[in-house]
Amino acid sequence: MLCPNCIDKISQPFEQLQPWIISLFKYRDPIIRKAVWVLKYRGSHSIASDLAPYLHDEIINFLGESMLMEKEKVVLIPIPLTNKKYRERGFNQTEILAKEIWKENIDFFELNSISLIKTKETEPQAKIKQKSKRLKNMHGVFSIKKSELIKGKTIILVDDITTTGATLSEARKVLRKAGAKKVFAVTVGH
Repeated sequence: MLCPNCIDKISQPFEQLQPWIISLFKYRDPIIRKAVWVLKYRGSHSIASDLAPYLHDEIINFLGESMLMEKEKVVLIPIPLTNKKYRERGFNQTEILAKEIWKENIDFFELNSISLIKTKETEPQAKIKQKSKRLKNMHGVFSIKKSELIKGKTIILVDDITTTGATLSEARKVLRKAGAKKVFAVTVGH
């Protein structure tokens, strides 16, 4: 579905929404919209595998040469689902995506799918139009388990889509409070 020629045809790749969020593509592009839908609702490993090299390269470019020289691995943390949502869906699309990015460079990245926990069910962010309501919807939904795995580390949050950044901001706040050194985020679309 996402051959290199298709990806090259997608308009306006890469945008930095905030100084700490990298978003690769415009979600309104029909190819990206369909790819994200297939990833999110079908758990397509092939879509994640097709996107991973592009996400990997943008992360490396964003972090710069100095990070490549550090001895500490950069930790990839997928935005989690609640246990209930995970049981319903059977997979977490952001975990699939993070795993594929990790496979691109296992010497540089560490995958951590256990430290960030979503503890509360929320209304889907896509159904909420106002930024203030999105922020309120995500307030206090994440907690940390095994904080020793993130303390002092540079973290990249992985998500499929960001609109207002409410989900990523809340996750970042919790990770920083738990001792993460730096927290950035990468998404497929915005």
